[in-house]
Amino acid sequence: MDLLQKFHRKAFTIITLSGFGSIAFFLWIQFTEQTDSSITNWASLVLGLVFAISAIICFQYYKKIGDRGGVSTAILNTGIANALFAIGSIIWVYYNFAENISVPYPSIADIFFLAMTIPYALAVGSLLQIYRTSAKASSIVSASGVFLILVLAMLFFVGKPEISGELPFWENFFNFGFALSDSIYVGGGVALLIMAGGKIYRGILVWVLAMFTITMADLVFSYRTATEIVWNGDIADQLYVLSSIIFTYAVILLSKMPERKNFEI
Repeated sequence: MDLLQKFHRKAFTIITLSGFGSIAFFLWIQFTEQTDSSITNWASLVLGLVFAISAIICFQYYKKIGDRGGVSTAILNTGIANALFAIGSIIWVYYNFAENISVPYPSIADIFFLAMTIPYALAVGSLLQIYRTSAKASSIVSASGVFLILVLAMLFFVGKPEISGELPFWENFFNFGFALSDSIYVGGGVALLIMAGGKIYRGILVWVLAMFTITMADLVFSYRTATEIVWNGDIADQLYVLSSIIFTYAVILLSKMPERKNFEI
C-alpha cells in the first residue's frame, strides 16, 4: 500500500471519529438538558478543533499531491477557509471562558467567519477551471445566469439581511456580508453542477454537498439567533461539524483525481 493510500485511511478515520464524536457530544448536551449550563462553552472549542483538524488534513493533502492545477488549489483554499472558521470559533471560546460574557455581535470572530467566504469562492473558481476546456458555451452561459439568479434570490428572499439606518454601520455590514456569503455558496455550487454537464466527478459532487450543508447551518443559526433559541452545540453547530466532515471527505476524493491540470471527466 503506497503512502498516499495510507494517508487516505488515516485522514478518513480521524475526521470521522472527531467529527461524529463531536456531534454525539452536542446531542448529549441537548438531550441531557444542559443547554443553559457552562458545559456548552466547550462545544465552541470542540467545533473549532474539528475545523482545525479538517484544515490540517487539507494542507497535508495539498503538500502530498503536488501541483494538480485546479484540484490542488481547491484543496488549499478549502483548508484556508476551514482554518479561518477554526480561528473564529477559538475567539468565540475566548469570550465565553476568559471574558465570561456572551459573544457580542459583531465580534472579532465574525471577521474570520466572514473572511472564509473568499477562499471558499476561490475554491469554486478552481474547480470550475477543470471544466473550462470541455464545457459547452451554452453551459457556461447557463451556469452564469443561474449563479446570478440564485445569488439574488438567496440574498433578497431567503437570507433577507436585516439592514436598517437604526443599526450601527458594522452590524449592517456583517448582516449583508453573511447573507451574501450564503448566496455565493449556493449559486457557486449549482453553477459548478451545471458546468459539469452530467460529467461531475464524485469528489466535486461531495464538495458541493458540503457547501450546501454549511449554507443550511448558516440559515439555521440565523433563524435560531433571531428567535433567541440558540446555544453552543445546537443543531446549527451540528450542521457546521457535518459540513467540515463532508469537506474533508471531498478533499480525500479530490486528491484521487488525475494529475493533469485540465481534463475531461
